[in-house]
Amino acid sequence: AVVSTQSTGAREDWKIVRALSEIADVKLPYDTIQELRGHMGAVAPHLLRAGEREEANFFAQAAELSQMGPTHSLSDTPLDAPINTLREFYMTNTISRASQTMARCVKACDDMV
Repeated sequence: AVVSTQSTGAREDWKIVRALSEIADVKLPYDTIQELRGHMGAVAPHLLRAGEREEANFFAQAAELSQMGPTHSLSDTPLDAPINTLREFYMTNTISRASQTMARCVKACDDMV
């Protein structure tokens, strides 16, 4: 395999978002990857603990929120989503949509139904 050592001029994703924030006149508060990681650690410290298993804390948050008292009235009407099933689930990504084999599989499934 040949490995190119030439720079492609591509930017890392965070640098693109950072540049766009400046253009939008809402400059993000970091200029280096270290500053970004520091900010991420302040906002979501679990993101910096790679390889560690962490218990879900949704129950603790739910208990804390329930102690705050009612803030909204609840409805007895059940929620109804406009789409309850996703037909052709396997064609929802660009790779599958570009695949002739997947197109034949979907057609075969449609013909069976």
